[in-house]
Amino acid sequence: SDDGNLGDNTWTTAVGSNRNTGKLASAPKANPINVLRVYELAGGNTLSVDPGSYLFFESIAASTSEPTELGLDTGFILRGAGEASTLFDFDSVTFGDAIGIELVDGDFTEFRDFTVIGGDIGALIDEDTNDALFENITFTSPGSVGVQVGDDVQDLVLRNLTVTGAGEYGFRFSGTFGHDFDLDAENLVATGSGLDGLYVSGFGNVELDGGVFSNNGRHGIRYSENISSPGSPWTNLLIENNFHHGVAEAADLTLEDSVIRNNGGNGIDGVLIAVTVRGTTISGHFIGIRSLGGSAVIENSTIIDNGTGTSLPEVTVSGSYFRNNGIGLAGVGDGTITNTVLADSQIAGVTSSNNPGTTIDIENVTFSFDGGLGVSMGGGTLTVANSIFSWENGAAISLGGSSTVVSDYNLFNSIGGAPISNVGASIVTWRAVTGGDANSFIGDPFFIDAANGDYHLQSIVGAWDENTQTFVPSANQSPGIDRGDPGDAVGLEPVTNGNRINLGAYGGTAEASKSPVQFILFNAPLAGSTLIHGDSVEIRWSSFGLTGNFDIEISSTGLGGTFTTLEGNTADDGSYFWTVSGALTAGTDYALRIVSLDFPAVEAILATFTISEPVSDYFINVDGDLNLGDNVYTTATGSDANDGLSAATPMATLGALLGAYDLKPGDRIFIDVGNYTTTATILIGSQDAGVEIIGAGEALTTLIYTSTAEAFRILDAPGVSLTGFTLNASAASIGISVDGASSGFSADAITINTPNIGIAIAATATGATINDTEINGAGRGIDSLTASVT
Repeated sequence: SDDGNLGDNTWTTAVGSNRNTGKLASAPKANPINVLRVYELAGGNTLSVDPGSYLFFESIAASTSEPTELGLDTGFILRGAGEASTLFDFDSVTFGDAIGIELVDGDFTEFRDFTVIGGDIGALIDEDTNDALFENITFTSPGSVGVQVGDDVQDLVLRNLTVTGAGEYGFRFSGTFGHDFDLDAENLVATGSGLDGLYVSGFGNVELDGGVFSNNGRHGIRYSENISSPGSPWTNLLIENNFHHGVAEAADLTLEDSVIRNNGGNGIDGVLIAVTVRGTTISGHFIGIRSLGGSAVIENSTIIDNGTGTSLPEVTVSGSYFRNNGIGLAGVGDGTITNTVLADSQIAGVTSSNNPGTTIDIENVTFSFDGGLGVSMGGGTLTVANSIFSWENGAAISLGGSSTVVSDYNLFNSIGGAPISNVGASIVTWRAVTGGDANSFIGDPFFIDAANGDYHLQSIVGAWDENTQTFVPSANQSPGIDRGDPGDAVGLEPVTNGNRINLGAYGGTAEASKSPVQFILFNAPLAGSTLIHGDSVEIRWSSFGLTGNFDIEISSTGLGGTFTTLEGNTADDGSYFWTVSGALTAGTDYALRIVSLDFPAVEAILATFTISEPVSDYFINVDGDLNLGDNVYTTATGSDANDGLSAATPMATLGALLGAYDLKPGDRIFIDVGNYTTTATILIGSQDAGVEIIGAGEALTTLIYTSTAEAFRILDAPGVSLTGFTLNASAASIGISVDGASSGFSADAITINTPNIGIAIAATATGATINDTEINGAGRGIDSLTASVT
């Protein structure tokens, strides 16, 4: 003790004096350094220091093998009366590069409950020190480092330590090769350091639970090369307001339940490293997570308000929430994204690398944005399932380069007519161009509160409420409920769940919106479809909680009209094939209804669609055609929102037209002047046998196929004829493939530019005729397995 106020003392009952022995509370010495000079402390000894400010002219040193000026002291406990009241002052006296506390081979020594002021290094723990403890200590304004740990330090515990205003590092842990360190740290605080709050380098292992690293002059945490992976994840950290990066690393690292925000550079930044974050929020950075050439696993985390959420060539994301980033996930070369929200991205939710080997798998993801893109592919393959795209301006998916997409069971909500994609504006075009999304549909997903970032789906039975953490009934029933791939498990969805996974970020999770106990859902045809007299149309539905059969009914005057029976007492097997009768008057306001016979209050309605009289001629023109004067067949610009049934209402893509109608022998498709690009194979199947596809001439109509499979595939479709166009298929394996029972194929006055096979004819495709046709650049012009080719 050094004061005259005995009333605030914790350990002693008298004023300290160097004449005292220091062995009794009634005979304390005036400075703890004097006890260490006089006695060699060992295990079982405790040095207690009462409130007061104590000047030090030398280090508090402990060692069992290297005698100091204080002798050999180790294994003892040095405790103060509290960080606010017991002050060890190494700053008031100048004596060179002072070390406040120095342990060299200082095994089993404990320090707690005081403040160290000044010195060059607040505490140095080095060289074969084992099982030491530092607890409840504040280090104020050390000239260099607050706490430094070096070689061969094992089983060190640092708990509730604070460093403020260090000249370089708040905490520095480093070990050389063959001299690893190992420590367990809890609740470290480093603020106002000249360089890094925590700098870990060399060879060693650090377990860290709890800490604040803020307002440091360079990085919050710098995690350098060669460091061993932590024995367990670093958890419960707050890393904020540092001048450069929150975490700068050159070795793999796992963070859990932490917050990294408002640092001057990136949240986490590294090169060729693997990052794992779980339950962590990263916000307010140029890039949330960046690893040049590295990878990341992101689970149940929130990444918001960054210029770019992540910039990673390889990433796995699950259960996470991205909002208000310029780009959510940028430059992805190998990515898997599940059960995640990607909202309000100004440029794109996901962008790919330009590598043709890129693969991005997206499942149960919610995209919501105004402007920009949901997914932008520069190359490679995109797979999308069970997801929701809701957007105003921009497009859901952009395909560039040699990109291909496999997509189905998705909900598209285009607000204000924004296109689904740069290669297909409408869902009809998109299906035709990509060959996917046969079970996807257009509709409002009815988010709980998109404006305030809640993308759970409304449910009249109950939707998850973030505020009450319970399920609360909504005003609407989202069409995204029970619309996922029926082959996917419902996972953790609560009852009632309809035995079918929901779309969007919360499908398959414990926060999935609930299903009615009984329901019927229409799956096909789509609202807005055009059906032709004589067409065979599959009506498809799904149901839950019902017994007995159904009635299928039709109205020619919309939802408010009179419904009459189309097929009565049909089995609830999910499918009914309907031949559109010529007795039905052509019209644009037809509706279908399916009603349960056992539960008449349960029904599903499809509205509205068009029924048209039979035609033989169909028309295609370029979308946005600026020069109608050179047209040969059509009188208006093309759009896949048109029906394609007249020269005044041409569609825009061949794939969309083939997907919209089942054509019959003698039907003709006229393709007007222009360039038409597709990434999907144009498939002509048995339902379109005998169709004639006629361009405006080889120099006027050009079909451009950008992928690597067959540009045309004619399968089990006899009598198909192709005439009067150029096919550019610069990467295709085959320009035109004639396969199966496709007898009587005809190609006349066409040009094919392709590097591999121009026309491939299977042995079963007999009677082919090829006239006035030019094939350029192919390894094999015509590859026929049948002799009957003329």
